[in-house]
Formats: sequence, structure tokens, C-alpha cells
Amino acid sequence: MFLLYEYTSFYRLKEICFIMAWNMNYNNKLIDRIISLLVCLSILLVMFFSLFYISTNIKHDCDHDNCPICEEIELLQNVVKQVAAGLGTCLILSCILIPVIFVLT
Repeated sequence: MFLLYEYTSFYRLKEICFIMAWNMNYNNKLIDRIISLLVCLSILLVMFFSLFYISTNIKHDCDHDNCPICEEIELLQNVVKQVAAGLGTCLILSCILIPVIFVLT
């Protein structure tokens, strides 16, 4: 649910920026760069606050039966794993594709 909310808010932000660019004849490269910067910052903030929450609540008083803090920690660990896997995939693909593009051009 957390990721769905983040996705929909950024989708709405991109839609608003697209409407602004269409109506006011802004440079689309500038809008794309701003959106890219906002997405990168949001990913960094999600990673930072997820890791911060996990590290501050890892040793909490727990009854081990339906503990909401343990469920939140598990959810945030999955978020961190998914973001790290996505960033790792992008890094690997860029390391493979950039030399291929330079060779072909």
C-alpha cells in the first residue's frame, strides 16, 4: 500500500508537469530532468527512512504475536530489498549497454 501511494503521487506529479509543459510550451527536457531528479530523491528518501526506522526499532519490546512493529520492519525490509535489486539491475544493464553503445557508434 505504501508503494502504491508513492507510485500514484509521482504518476500524478508527472501528469501535472506534462500538462504544464503542453499548455505553457516549456522545454520537455527540463521537465523530464526535474521529474527524474524528484524520482531519484524520493527513492533515496524512501531508502533512508526505511533503514532509519528499521535500525531504531530493531530491538523493541515484542510479544511475537501479531506485533505491528515487526510487521512494519518486515515490510520495510522488503521495500529495501526490492529497491536495491532494481538499482542493481540498472547498474548491471548500464555497465553492459554503455560499452556496447560506444562500440557500435
